[in-house]
Amino acid sequence: MIIDQIHIRIDALMKNLPSLLILRENDRSSLRTEFCPHIHNGWELKQLPSGELQLIYPRVPHESFACRPFSCLVDAETIELSMDGNIILHNCPTTQTDFGLAELLPILANTPPESEALKRQLIGAVLESIRALAVKFMDQSPNSTDHYARAIEYLNRNYYKRELSVEDLALHIGTSPQYLNRLFRQHGRDGVRRKLISIRLEMARKLLESGYYLVSDASALTGWRCPYYFSNSFKRHFGVTPERIKK
Repeated sequence: MIIDQIHIRIDALMKNLPSLLILRENDRSSLRTEFCPHIHNGWELKQLPSGELQLIYPRVPHESFACRPFSCLVDAETIELSMDGNIILHNCPTTQTDFGLAELLPILANTPPESEALKRQLIGAVLESIRALAVKFMDQSPNSTDHYARAIEYLNRNYYKRELSVEDLALHIGTSPQYLNRLFRQHGRDGVRRKLISIRLEMARKLLESGYYLVSDASALTGWRCPYYFSNSFKRHFGVTPERIKK
């Protein structure tokens, strides 16, 4: 059972707490990487393929790894938990839990480097909170049979992946690419690919409107390989160039 796997993973981490890396500043080198740079509005704690834990500040660009043993994403309203690339909890409301992850992660991030014992205690508290959260909400997570809703959720979570294909989406949903395209057109004029482009452009516009990102940043963070193609697509979609949107 998945819950047993969660217990095993948390127990292993608790038994031998890995070192913690804090990513708190915008590193422009991450925007040039091939490992699908992206951002989140909330805090993310994840285990790297090397075994170390990484805690990422909100809205800091970072890489996506194909092999991601463990990840917990916490924002102001929801928590998402994944293990070995599979989503365990999605849109779990933070307001319905007493486990304090939204408060613990900023405290952990700001613990002085010399306070190693306190840092390890906080890491342990975070891991136990994640375990308790998973136990509480696992059985309440709906197993939706609405293929379109599940597909839209998947695109909204993975829009930044440059190699994301209709086949990937169909495999995740458990249906065929042809069926998915028909399903999407029943909900509008766009097929899967055009819907993905629309989601990417909407996310890019939000990044530009924030004033924190260059046009090239917005392009890289939303899954575009070619900035020129991004600019042309943006203008066709919104009627203005991305340079006009950036404050």
